[in-house]
Amino acid sequence: MKKIILIMHIVFIFNLNASEDIFETALKEYKKENYEMSFYIFKEEEKKNNKLALYYLAKMYENGYFVKKNKTKALKYYKEFSNYSNEEIEKEVENESEITKNIDIFKKTNIKAKKTFDKFVINPYRANYIVPFSYRTNGKYQSYSLSDKYTNIEAEIQISLKIDLFKNIFGLNEIYSVSYTQNSWWQIYVDSSPFRETNHKPEFEISVPVKTNYKLLNYLKRIKYKIAHNSNGQGNITTNTIMASKYNLENRSRSYNYMEADFLFEYKHLFLDLGINFPFLGNKDLTDNKDLYDYIGYNKLKLIYINSNIYTMLKLNGNFLTGKYGIEFSNYYNVNKEKNVHLFFKIFTGYGESLIDYNNRLTKIGIGISFNTPNIF
Repeated sequence: MKKIILIMHIVFIFNLNASEDIFETALKEYKKENYEMSFYIFKEEEKKNNKLALYYLAKMYENGYFVKKNKTKALKYYKEFSNYSNEEIEKEVENESEITKNIDIFKKTNIKAKKTFDKFVINPYRANYIVPFSYRTNGKYQSYSLSDKYTNIEAEIQISLKIDLFKNIFGLNEIYSVSYTQNSWWQIYVDSSPFRETNHKPEFEISVPVKTNYKLLNYLKRIKYKIAHNSNGQGNITTNTIMASKYNLENRSRSYNYMEADFLFEYKHLFLDLGINFPFLGNKDLTDNKDLYDYIGYNKLKLIYINSNIYTMLKLNGNFLTGKYGIEFSNYYNVNKEKNVHLFFKIFTGYGESLIDYNNRLTKIGIGISFNTPNIF
C-alpha cells in the first residue's frame, strides 16, 4: 500500500512539473535524502538505459540507502556503469576513488581504461609480477646449449599490457583491444645468469558484454574473441643437419597462431572463465612441434575467487584425450591497496607452463610480488 501511494506521489510530481526532467527530479530527491522516491525513479531510468542511474543505484546498494546493503549488486551496477565513457559521466564522477573506496573488488583501472579510450592508454592486462624464487621439485631444467648448465631454482618475470582501441562500433558495447604478454624464466642462480626461456604473446581481441533474460544465461557476463600468436622467438636450428649432428643440437622453435573464444560467468565473488582455441588451418609454425596440441590442448578453464584483499585462481588446460594437462594455482594477497602491490604465490604441475617445456612434466612452486591482479573482464 505504501509503495502504491509513493508511486501516485511520483506521478503527481511529474505531472505538476511536466517541463522538468524526471531524472533531475530523482537527483534532487536523492540529495534531500529522500532515497525511497529516488530509488524507484532510478530503477525506471535504468530500463531506459540511463547511464548515471546505474551509478546512483550502485551507490545506494553500496551504502544501504533505502535498500539493504548489497555489495554484489553494487559491484554489478558499477561494472555496468563502467561500460560507458562520455563527458557527462566524467563531470559527474570526478573522483574515481569514490567508487572503489568500499568495493575493492572493482579495480580502478577498469574505469580509467574506459574513460580514456581516445588517448590509447596502456593498462595492465594479465598479472605483472616478479618471482625471485621458483623451485622445481622434480629435477633440473633441460639445457639446449652445451655452455649452459641449468639448476632447478630460477626467477620468473611476467609483463602484460593492453590498449583499448575502439568501442561500440556495432552498438553492442563491444571493446576492441590489443595486448602483449611476455613471460621469462631466468636462471639467475647460475653463472652468467642466462634467460632459459622467454615467451611472447601478442593478441587482438573483441570483448562483448552479455545481457540476457534467459535464466540459464543470467550468469554469463561477457564473450571474448581472440586472434593470437604465441612464440618463444627461437628458430629450428636442426634444419641445418650438419651443425645439428656435429654439436648435438635440438630444436628450440616453439610457436603457433590460434583463434580463441572465452566465456566469462559470474556468481557473487566467483568467476568461471571457459576458453576454446584452435590453431589456424595450415599453420606452418606447428610443423616444428606437431604434437604441441597433444599437451596444451584446445580447452582452458579458470576458476577465480575475488574479495577485497585476495584474488585466487585455479587454472586448468590440456588435452584430455591424450591425458596431458597442466594445473596452476595462484594467489594474490593485497599488501598495499594504495599502490596495488600483492604478495604472489603459485604452484604448477603438469605440462605446458612454458613453450620450451610443453612436453616436459614438471612441478614447481614460486613466491614473489605482483603489481596488479589479472583483468578478467
